[in-house]
Order: sequence, then C-alpha cells, then structure tokens
Amino acid sequence: MSRRRGVTIVVFGIMAAVAVAYLASPRFWSTQRLLDEAEGLLADGQMRTAGELLLDEASKRGGEDADRMILRACEMASDAANWPTTVEWCSRMPDGDRRTAQVEAWMRLAIAERETGRAEDAEALYAKIQDLYWDYGQAVTAGEMLAQLRLMKVLASGHFENDIDEIRALVEKSDTKALSDALAQSALLVLMQDDLRREGRISDAVERLVATALESTGRDDFVTRLGLLTRTDPNGGALAEWMRRRGLPIRNSIADFVNYAVAGSQPPPQFDRVVDVLAGEKPIDPVDALIAKADGATTALRASLADVLRQRGRCDEALLILRPLLTGEEPDPAFAEGRLTAARCALKSGDAVAAVRYYEDVVEKWPQHGALAAIAAQEAAEAYQKLGDVESAERLRKKAQSLETN
Repeated sequence: MSRRRGVTIVVFGIMAAVAVAYLASPRFWSTQRLLDEAEGLLADGQMRTAGELLLDEASKRGGEDADRMILRACEMASDAANWPTTVEWCSRMPDGDRRTAQVEAWMRLAIAERETGRAEDAEALYAKIQDLYWDYGQAVTAGEMLAQLRLMKVLASGHFENDIDEIRALVEKSDTKALSDALAQSALLVLMQDDLRREGRISDAVERLVATALESTGRDDFVTRLGLLTRTDPNGGALAEWMRRRGLPIRNSIADFVNYAVAGSQPPPQFDRVVDVLAGEKPIDPVDALIAKADGATTALRASLADVLRQRGRCDEALLILRPLLTGEEPDPAFAEGRLTAARCALKSGDAVAAVRYYEDVVEKWPQHGALAAIAAQEAAEAYQKLGDVESAERLRKKAQSLETN
C-alpha cells in the first residue's frame, strides 16, 4: 500500500516571505548539511550513530531546526522497527506550539509504546493528538488515528490474517470517509496481491477484509471499485466470478468509471490503466468525459487526469486542468503531483527555466512526499544540466539521493 496517503497530517503553513528568507539563510544549509551527514551514516548501516548525532546537535539549538533533527532521528528508529530506541528518541520532542514535527513524532512514539506493551501511554498520546486536531477544526478522532496507524502497520507487514477483527473494531470507532477510503483501498491492494485468487479462489482472510470494507464504505462505492478492477487486473476474471457468486453487480463501463472518479475522494485504483482499457470503447473517450466534468473534480483527480493528458501530448489541456494546483502550498500530495506534471509539460515545450521552477517547488515545499520529491529532484538535475548550470545540477542530484535514502 502506498504510504503517500496512509495518514493525513495537518501541515501548518508559514508566510512565503519567511520561508524564502529561511531557505536562503546559512542556518538552513548548516542544518541541511548535518541532516545529509546523518543520512550518509544511516546508509552505511550506522543508525544509532546517525540518530545520536542529530539528537546531540538538536539539544544545542532548539526551535524548528531542533524539531527537524529530533523527528528525523525518531523516524530512523521507527522505520527500523527498533521500538525501545523509538520510544527513547521520539520522547525528546518537546511540547510547545502546535507543530507538524511534534505531531508526527507523537504518532511514531504512540506506535512504539503500543509495541512495547504500554497501551495506556499510547492511548494518552492519541488523545493529545485528537485535542490538537480538534483545536484546529479537524474532525479527527483518536480512534481514527489509531485505526489508520494500525491498518498501515498490518498491511505493510502482509500478515493480516489474525488482525481482521481488530481492524474491524478500530474502524467502527470512526465513521469518517477518509478512513473508509483507506480501508477500501487496502482491501483492493490485498485482493490484487492475494496468491490464492490466482487459482480462482480468494483466501478467507481477504474475504473478511473485503466484507469489512463493504460495510464501512457503502456497498455501491466499493462494488464499483471492484468492478473496475475486473477490467484492469490480470486476474480480473477470477475476481468477476467471485463477485457473481456473491450477487455483486459488476459495474465497469465508461459511465461507471467517470461517475465514480468525479464523486470519489480519490481517483479509481490503477487510474491510468482503466483509462487505457476503456479508451477503445466508442463513442465516448473516458478522458474527454472526465474533462467535461472537471469543474467538480477533486485535486487528486485533477492531478491524475492532467498526467494522462500530458502522456497523450495534450499539455495545453493538462495545464488548464492543473491551474488550481499551481498556486498554494497545501499538504495535499496532488499539489506536488500537479507541479511535477507542469514541469514535464514545460520541458516538452522547450521551457527548461519554467520546468526547473516547478521541480524546485516540489523539492522544497513537499519533502514529506519523498518519492515525488526525489523524482522532481532527479529530473530537475537533468534540466539544469541541459541549461548548463552544473552547480545546480549537482545540488539536485545530491538532494535526490538523500530523498531516495529516506
């Protein structure tokens, strides 16, 4: 399951002028050099040395620089599933103003405390996160946070057979659409990967996960997702047969696809593949049908649709679709995806200067979306090389390597 949409984090924006001034300051680059040094140690298998380097320096600095260092050390331990060290390092994040780094560290600390048998401490942290989100008008409950984190962990491990009942219980604590969508997407991913389905069967554990998704998302919405999957997945025939046996209608027409794409909070799974499969049907092209309804499209659908248009050589139309995503710095990954598509369109039209501006936007403003930022950094380096700016090209290559390591 892609991590890019597993947990929604509220990112607190700052004024653009302040951000530019900070990025241009020696202090920023000193902090960045230290973070890069820690990444090098991590790549060499020296996780503890890297983390202690960051924590030691954080103790001397304070403020946002210290937050960045503590959070990165916390992430290193958490990603390695070293739970005692995660508890130790994430606990270094100080209380204070409501900061993104603080919330992210709390969430990793909560997982670690749960894994080390301190369930009450974990629940107390979830409650703190809940209070913080509510103060900002975000209807995110502690139960939802717990369910999302647990769902991510279970599905990332691939061993969910014994956790279905727990997931079901956690989902019932929250009725928000975001969590239902996450569960449905997870169920689809598991369906696509389930080895038993390749023999025309679906395992009992997957059956139970899908049943939970159907209950939590609403039958029509999830059934349409499944129907579209029968058109795109190599084992779509087995899935279609499974749906027929359970009396589930198979909705996989162009109209079903367009209606679902416009109404859903996320584009259908395998969006590009669905478009390609349905494009051969006449008289309607699914891309043109989506463009006709673009005014009601979500940011995620705009980003996906624009990239399909770019791939078809229709960059002018892609940029029109992207217009709402080319300003602002919202944490929504669709804004990063939109800038990446805009950069590629600019390159295609021969405007390398505009391209690197969009690429740099992605790298600087959305580093939390590591895969997208790494791609943007690498492509920016290539664009700078073509412009003859060797220094900038080398800077972006190093940044791409750092992001890929993360």
